[in-house]
Amino acid sequence: MKLFYLDDSGSSGLKLEDEQQPLFVLGGVVIDDKQWKEIDRDIQTLKQNFGIQNYEIHALEIANGKGAFKGWDFAKKQDFIARCLQIISKKGIKTFYFKVIKANYKAYFERNFSKAHQKMVKIPPYILAYSYILQIAEQYLQDTNDNGILIADEQDTQNVIANDTLKVLRAINEPEIKINRVVEKSFFINSRDSNLLQLADIFAYYVKRYYEIELKEMSDKSKKERENMFELIKNSIYEPKFDYSNHKILQFIRNRLDEE
Repeated sequence: MKLFYLDDSGSSGLKLEDEQQPLFVLGGVVIDDKQWKEIDRDIQTLKQNFGIQNYEIHALEIANGKGAFKGWDFAKKQDFIARCLQIISKKGIKTFYFKVIKANYKAYFERNFSKAHQKMVKIPPYILAYSYILQIAEQYLQDTNDNGILIADEQDTQNVIANDTLKVLRAINEPEIKINRVVEKSFFINSRDSNLLQLADIFAYYVKRYYEIELKEMSDKSKKERENMFELIKNSIYEPKFDYSNHKILQFIRNRLDEE
């Protein structure tokens, strides 16, 4: 059984014109259930080594020096983040993600729907990304001949829609997008209770930071830091064989909107 731990970064709901957050990323790590205890222990040991064993790892708090990370200088933050990401490479953990450029997302709805905002409420960036994540997970499970469970950070408004999407895709009579190997439903839990979700948070945050290089102005120092962190995880990323831009999941989403 594969366990997919999933978190998002860059969420701003339907506020899509934020120059500081032009990108939304949903992604995380996938492990075999037999690896869980070992990897959880490695993360907990790392936290203990930095004196934060009783705290949640949260990328934004680290970046902003808040909570348990208050007083950490830049070098200490970078060291801790690098060690988190190195757990992924050292343990051979696979990772996955889907990114939404918010300006493109907004333009798509405005181009295709007369009541664009009302349609976006039905399919917010999280659900668009989640629909693709299901397709990525399904292909990975086919490749590994296994079944899997998605475990995500709690979303106050998205978990019901997400599980409804999974339910429909499990029942749909469309082989190319039908979900057969993601069992039950997605499980939404508080990230403070899961070291693996906290690792997913770090991963998603640094994927977002890397792809923001193309979307916003920043210093050469910031670009280098983002590139260095991405270098630690780039070889872990699972690449599905399908073409994102021509995948039938797009028509599925469009059909659901047309039915509203």
